[in-house]
Amino acid sequence: MKSVITFCVDHPKLINLLMVVVTLLGIISFKSARYEITPEMDMGVVTITTTKPGAGPEEIELAVTLVLEEELLKVDGVKKVYSKSLENMSLITLHLDQDTDDKTQVVNEVQQALDRAQTRLPKDLLEKPRLDELGTNNFGVMEVHLTGAVSELLLRDMARVLEKKLRTLPGIAGVDMHGYRKPEVEMQIDPNKRLQLGISNEEISQALAER
Repeated sequence: MKSVITFCVDHPKLINLLMVVVTLLGIISFKSARYEITPEMDMGVVTITTTKPGAGPEEIELAVTLVLEEELLKVDGVKKVYSKSLENMSLITLHLDQDTDDKTQVVNEVQQALDRAQTRLPKDLLEKPRLDELGTNNFGVMEVHLTGAVSELLLRDMARVLEKKLRTLPGIAGVDMHGYRKPEVEMQIDPNKRLQLGISNEEISQALAER
């Protein structure tokens, strides 16, 4: 230790030059370093959400959750499967094997499993099962709640206006609406007219679903 101190005292110019070089390298490294408030991180978790309005937990489990689980359990790379059958909704959480080399391929196979199960799911689902990868990139940073003692129609209109305005703000990557119920239309069929045309109620329902 004494020899190092002696060397520094005997060579002050060299030591000052080394300090300047180290300082400059530190400044350059700091400016080029990548830093984020929420660093990108793959958690290896996939969620599958399926909604069926008007269905109870029992119906959801038998008609949706068990059907999806049967196909999802066939996917290699899925380590654990957790499911919840709630009122109007089925929620399935998949934990992928962390040792899997290509997680993107596993997610693609999960989507293929959902497509295979689609033919066995209830025909009156409003949407296909939604697949979401859990990661820091798709975490919401802010929630905006819209409430008021007004009609639901007005709330829906205001929600759409607010969503469009939020999307135009700089720095906004995406806006998702939750709890937004789509409007329903009630149809009354004239039985005499239906008989004249020779069509059934099922045919009418199928035609509406296809549109």
